Amino acid sequence: MAKVEGRIAKNPPADGPDDLTFDEVLEQALPLHDDDPFKVATWLNSSIQKKEGIRLLADGIPVLPHRCATELRIVAKVAGDARATLEVVALGRELDLYGAIDTMGNRLIGALARKATVKAWTIERESFEANRPDAPRNLGGAQRTVDRERLLTEALIYTVAHGWPDQLKGEGGLFEKLAATIRNMPTDSTLYDIFSPIVNRIKAERGEPGKKPKKPAR
Repeated sequence: MAKVEGRIAKNPPADGPDDLTFDEVLEQALPLHDDDPFKVATWLNSSIQKKEGIRLLADGIPVLPHRCATELRIVAKVAGDARATLEVVALGRELDLYGAIDTMGNRLIGALARKATVKAWTIERESFEANRPDAPRNLGGAQRTVDRERLLTEALIYTVAHGWPDQLKGEGGLFEKLAATIRNMPTDSTLYDIFSPIVNRIKAERGEPGKKPKKPAR
C-alpha cells in the first residue's frame, strides 16, 4: 500500500491544543500498521473511544470518547492513484449541536456536527504520541502521581461557571466534565476519595438530611 502524499497542514487555533492533520497521522502511523490505512483507521477508532486514548478534535474542540463510540467513525479511503486518506463520517442521522461546555469555557462536541460545520477534524498530538504502538510502556514501578491541585482547580472553575453537577459519575457527572480537560484521569476510586469528602461537606453546610453542619473552629 503506497504511503499517503503530504498536503499543506492547516494551522491549529492560536489558543487550541497542538494537533495533527489526518495526513500527518497517516504519515506516522502507516509504517506501524503494515502500510495499511484501513488498519490505521481501525486502531484510531478503538483508541478515540477510550478515556485515556487518542483525542479527536473538531476545529480544535475535543470530542468526548462516548460520542466517538456512538456517533462517528474514522474511515479510510484509497483513491485510484493509491493515495490514502482518512475522514470522519456520522453514524445514523447527522446532528448540528455543539451544546456542551468544558471547564475552561470552551465548546465541546456534545453531538456530532454536520461535516459542513466542522472545518477541520484533527488529532491531538500529545495523546497520539502517548498511544502510538511504538510508544514507551510502563512495565512496572510507581504509578503516576495524581495531580489533585489540577483536579480541584478544574472542578472549582466548572462549578463556579455552571453549578455543581447532580452526580459525580456517569453522563453529565463531574468526572465526565473533568475528563474533557484532563486527559490522564485517575481511577474512579481515587476520584471518589478526593471528591466524596467535598460532597459530604457541601451537604452538611446546606443542612441536608443525614448530615449535620460542622461548627466553625474558634
